[in-house]
Amino acid sequence: MLQLDLNKIEIKVFTWVVFITLSLPSIKLIYSSPLLNAALIGIFAFFMLHFYTVSPVKLSKVQKVFLTLFLSFISFIFISYFIFPYSHYSLDKYVKYFFVFIAVIVTATFVEKVDIRLLVNLLIAWGIVLCIWKLTIGIRLNFDKGQTYLTYGMPIGCSLMLLLTQVFKKLSWKEVVFYGGLILLNIFVILTSRGRSSIIFPFLTFGIVIITALFFGNNKKPAVKVMVFGTILLLIVGSYVLANLESFKSLARVIALVESGGEDDRLNLWVPAIEQILINPFGHGTDAYHYLLIHYPHNIILEITLSFGIVGLLLLMGMLAVFGNRFVKNLDKNFHYVAVSAVGIYFFLSWNTSHDLATSTIPFVGLSLSLKQ
Repeated sequence: MLQLDLNKIEIKVFTWVVFITLSLPSIKLIYSSPLLNAALIGIFAFFMLHFYTVSPVKLSKVQKVFLTLFLSFISFIFISYFIFPYSHYSLDKYVKYFFVFIAVIVTATFVEKVDIRLLVNLLIAWGIVLCIWKLTIGIRLNFDKGQTYLTYGMPIGCSLMLLLTQVFKKLSWKEVVFYGGLILLNIFVILTSRGRSSIIFPFLTFGIVIITALFFGNNKKPAVKVMVFGTILLLIVGSYVLANLESFKSLARVIALVESGGEDDRLNLWVPAIEQILINPFGHGTDAYHYLLIHYPHNIILEITLSFGIVGLLLLMGMLAVFGNRFVKNLDKNFHYVAVSAVGIYFFLSWNTSHDLATSTIPFVGLSLSLKQ
């Protein structure tokens, strides 16, 4: 009995650690310090030793494939410092890459220790807390510490996306009204914020899940239900928002982007990166953009190809292929498996356009959650 209780505590604590990792930038709105990253590295190291010695697990085939690809990828990052001429040396980046390494290795290896029901509820609840925080006392950002509208917009978007995926559950009318109210709260806060990605990616992720379920899932009812009710809701909400567009900063920026034909500043960042990739498709070195480009390309896929060439890109595509396979299989399981797969998609899409590889702990941990059997 005591052993069973300790195992439950172990699972709950590890799940909270994964949640804190996924929510770390927004948690730093409360207290921002490099010590938080150092503490998480120490906690992951502890769990690695604890799980290996006290409660070892037998890896599934898909875990072995994912871990092999990831270890090859992360090893390439560190080896590239010594074999490529344009690698950018930085102690800060070493520590960040080590954080990516240990967090993903531990999560992917011991993903069965994650209580996905608790994790999904925590991610939803944290997004709601941030919504209330912003609407009441307001969220103050510390730009000197790299905080932007995405610091709170991304977790709120994650909460919105997970609320939308509730369609994969059997809900009573009371639950429909309750979740509908929370969805509207999330949408309102996001639309009155500045970011475009915070409103685009929750719905894009949800759309990917629905379309994939329609074509590959055995249970097509949620997809059909969303297509019918979603169209009606879109017409109602869309009409109101367009009538009050000046109040909704995020949507105004999205519409401005569409009207300009997609000619955004990002294109000016991507073209130089692509040109450098074509010059040397085998890679220039870890964080080579510091030397070869004026600005970071704001695209992890381009950064990986620029730094590690075709080999790095193939390793990334391999990991995404493993994730895609697990995502499709999870569609036929219960809601929480669908939800954690959606978390992986959402964070990868969001991170790919806004942050660099050295800070990619969140998307890779998100992808590894889909490995849970």
